[in-house]
Amino acid sequence: MTLELITKQPRDPHMIAAKEVKEGLEHLFKNLDVIICQQSIGSDFSITLQENENLSSKKHNDRYYICIKEGSGYIEGANEVSTLIASYAFLQELGFRYPSPIATYKPEPVSDSFKSVSIIKQSEASYKHRGIVLEGGNRLENVIDMIKWMPKMGMNSFFIQFKVPYIFFSAWYTHMNNNLFQPEQFDKMRSIRMGHTIEEALKERGMHIHAVGHGWSCEAVGLDGFGWEKVPEKIAKPIRNRLAMINGKRCLYHGIPINTNLCYAQQENIDAMVNQIVKFAKEHENIDILHVWLADENNNICECEQCKKTIPADQYIKILNIVDAELTKQNLNTKICMLIYNDLLSAPQKERINNKSRFLLMFAPIARTFESGFKDIKNIEEPKPYSRNKNILPVKIEENIAYLKAWKKVFTGDSFDFDYHLGRAHYGDPGYMKISKIISNDIKELENLGLNGLMSCQEIRCAFPTFLPNYTMAKTLWNKDIEFTDVVNEYFIAEYGCLGIELSRILTLISNCFNMDFWNGKFNGIQPKIAQKLGNVSELSPELLAIANKALSDKLITKNQGDSWRRIVLLASFVKLFGTLLQRKAERNSTTEEYIAFESFLKNHEVELQPTLDVYRIIRVSKEYLHLNK
Repeated sequence: MTLELITKQPRDPHMIAAKEVKEGLEHLFKNLDVIICQQSIGSDFSITLQENENLSSKKHNDRYYICIKEGSGYIEGANEVSTLIASYAFLQELGFRYPSPIATYKPEPVSDSFKSVSIIKQSEASYKHRGIVLEGGNRLENVIDMIKWMPKMGMNSFFIQFKVPYIFFSAWYTHMNNNLFQPEQFDKMRSIRMGHTIEEALKERGMHIHAVGHGWSCEAVGLDGFGWEKVPEKIAKPIRNRLAMINGKRCLYHGIPINTNLCYAQQENIDAMVNQIVKFAKEHENIDILHVWLADENNNICECEQCKKTIPADQYIKILNIVDAELTKQNLNTKICMLIYNDLLSAPQKERINNKSRFLLMFAPIARTFESGFKDIKNIEEPKPYSRNKNILPVKIEENIAYLKAWKKVFTGDSFDFDYHLGRAHYGDPGYMKISKIISNDIKELENLGLNGLMSCQEIRCAFPTFLPNYTMAKTLWNKDIEFTDVVNEYFIAEYGCLGIELSRILTLISNCFNMDFWNGKFNGIQPKIAQKLGNVSELSPELLAIANKALSDKLITKNQGDSWRRIVLLASFVKLFGTLLQRKAERNSTTEEYIAFESFLKNHEVELQPTLDVYRIIRVSKEYLHLNK
């Protein structure tokens, strides 16, 4: 029996889709001989992979239609990535699951003929923007694995931060925060090549590329913007005179170039920023959305007499309008992303965007709580007025949304949430059940907030103990009406087999012992109530170990499921150490001995945990935000 896959376009997304469908069908139907070709040559059965622009809607472009009757028919999407997403959706209808970038669940082969397969399904994504941001410390394979996984679950965008993604690879290859590894030589050119590899992987799948964001301000005065490292304070006077004046002094903010704003009243600075933005856009026309941000720090806006006459958002919009005008002159269609963040939380008072179609608005509530979410919003008052260099970043959800609503009054174009569920807060929930539920609820509320999706600013390796947070994110961004319990059940059965649901129950109990805001440093002083809850973790650790050992004795589990259960064995030790560490912090604010044991565990098990836990990042956060090493 022969099945022919016909790809109407010889482009990479179609060929990847055909290859995946071919391998899936050959696994499931053992007596099936699958052929991939561009033109029909006649066969018993055929599936055509094609694009159909008529599927596009006004809201967004990602939509697909599967029409297979008695083993023949077509799979079509509104664009390249939609067609690829549709191909994976077809395989999921046949029982395949993609629980993580390092695991695929394949159903048992069947004896039925492919001619018995009939699937009619039409689906449209709930949100336009469904993406992940490059963060943390990674080897290249971690990032490529994530990109390969994303369209399997309906995601369509990836954000490569900075002009050069040096910081996100150097952290791994030089083994920052783990002296048990020998550091490798790593330089800018190697990271540039890695950036190109990432772009190629994205374009092969028809995915949208976001780029840069950080670094425009410092690079406008000739200072490198590769990361958050400090540099020597001896800055040439001509450069120093162009920096923001704070308390009567112009200097690098805490010694970090990308955290340093400029004096935006100086035309030289505006011209330099605009010129480099336009130059980059012209040299990188493969970039779909170019992020233009100011410095990455709060309360360091210039206090000179000219700058004090206006607020940062008005200066920002003025610069963006000049960028738009110059891009238009160059006939460049690059989209520009502007943001609500730090000193730009307060909406512009006077300036307005001239060309709405060029821009997207990005809401980035970096200081928000994760113990509650958008679903819990009650009364929203007017945002606090801007106070130069005296702003306190809002923690409460209502306060953050107040700033968003003020911006939405002056800009009605496309917009999305840029959020941090998996950037730091998730480490404070080592069961991953509570953060997954917050992700689900937040995404369901995006439409009500006038936001058309989510770009998740997160570590790439967020899978210890499970990949449920990202799985939930992907499933809910495609279908905001999906029930969280259905996502949980589907994920745990695919990843862990018949004992998966029982594991989710224990992980829920563990999640409820921890407080993500405490981990994120949002509490001061002794916290007896938090300490009391953390004291319950030691009782749950043996339950984890028992269920993991029981699962590993089951000869029916797959290799992938076995690997997942072995990480649960490690988790049993980890949560006990971590719970004790945070309990001591909450009880007495002194954790030196407990922290040594915690860090030692992470370093010694980094080989086993590498695909699932960013050891560099969790150590850095534990020191910088909660000072657990003190």
